[in-house]
Amino acid sequence: MRLFKNNFFKKMSIYFVGTFSTYLINILLVPLYAYFVSTEELGEYDYLLSVSNMITPIVFFVLWESILKYCLGKDKDNFTNYFSTAFIFGGFGCIACAAVMGCLIPFNLKINLPLLFLLIIVQGLVSLWQYSARAMGETKQYVISGIAGSVALILLDLFFAFCLRLDYIGLTISRIASLLITIVVLEFKTKLLSKIRFQLFSKTKLKQMLLFSAPLVVNTVALWFYSGGNRIIIRDLIGASENGLYSFAAKFSVLISFCSTIVSMAVIEEAYSYNSIDEYRVKIGRLISMISKAYFSMILLAIPAINILYQFAFKQTAYYESSVFVLPLLLSALFTALANNYGSSFQVTDKTKYIFITTLVGAIISLAISLGFIGVLGIWSVVIGNIIGPFVMMLLRAIYAKKVTQLSINWTINIVLFATSVLSSIIINVFSSLFITACIFVVCVLLVFILYRKELMGTVGSLRRKK
Repeated sequence: MRLFKNNFFKKMSIYFVGTFSTYLINILLVPLYAYFVSTEELGEYDYLLSVSNMITPIVFFVLWESILKYCLGKDKDNFTNYFSTAFIFGGFGCIACAAVMGCLIPFNLKINLPLLFLLIIVQGLVSLWQYSARAMGETKQYVISGIAGSVALILLDLFFAFCLRLDYIGLTISRIASLLITIVVLEFKTKLLSKIRFQLFSKTKLKQMLLFSAPLVVNTVALWFYSGGNRIIIRDLIGASENGLYSFAAKFSVLISFCSTIVSMAVIEEAYSYNSIDEYRVKIGRLISMISKAYFSMILLAIPAINILYQFAFKQTAYYESSVFVLPLLLSALFTALANNYGSSFQVTDKTKYIFITTLVGAIISLAISLGFIGVLGIWSVVIGNIIGPFVMMLLRAIYAKKVTQLSINWTINIVLFATSVLSSIIINVFSSLFITACIFVVCVLLVFILYRKELMGTVGSLRRKK
């Protein structure tokens, strides 16, 4: 068990460094957006990103997941065959995407098609290069590329903010340029372009990858409805300004998304290394129990902390009223994160159809609530749908995971933490008092300290023994 923990946390620490820079930049950009970008322009930029995030997995068929599945820990020749096949297939996907967008130009759609096309291509290539680097064992270069891209993004946004107009076009150009820098940094070490051999294109390997990735494509697109789809509904049916408020509040959910990203990457690589379902069930079961407790604890602390930040930094801005969306969006990110952890059981057993089914059901419920009640509840119909959809997806995956691998966790502490978080959020929003919010934060810190007292005492004891 100790070896398992060491291996897992070693992987987590590596991915933490690379992913932390990306999410740190998102946090640093919050005040920049608050003071230099109007709610309408941020809403348009977020709309463009949302559409590209939906189309990219379709164009590239999420073949980067197949590369990780079939190339991790394998020989170089095996990797070259799979990568060449995936790259060539992606090239045909890009040509098809360009043809479709060319046909859409006469319709004068309310979206910048050239920028959208560039975003789709660059995002797909970044994913292909990043997953390939992981499959090759080049995790350090993966980390370096993430840091380089993140730094480039904030520098470019600052340039547009102070030297030019920081509208949605400037924000999009910054995003594209930072993604290109990520690719260049990865290519410097991995030399992936030199590995492409057109003669190595294999129909057999392509069929294998497509069969594995097909449910994941539908899953990714369905999962998109929890975030991107909701923003499109808000922008088209309510307004770009409201979408800007929603997008601004959603940036605080990166707290959970950040942890989910590094944990999911480490969990799936760890899961692929197990020799039996029993080994997976015991080790990953303990791991998910520990992770879920940490997620709920973070939300408990985040609610008062973020509200204090709103009081100090954003009270005089147009974004202040978005504070009421923080808890719902944190919970949505939490349920999605836990669903991703349960999803590892389906990838390990090659039952990816369950990932597709559970995501699709949750997405349909989320979409139905968002559209069905928008005339009565307005933006809150989208917010509520964005909580219930991911919750249903998580619940279904927990049920199917237990059926497939007997995986289960203890939910008692999580339910207590969840109830406490909701209660604290209600009190904070009802009284709108900085003093009360600060008191709640202190209480939450004490509660988390009590929950983790054994771990903290163990850490202190280990440090004393080393001295």
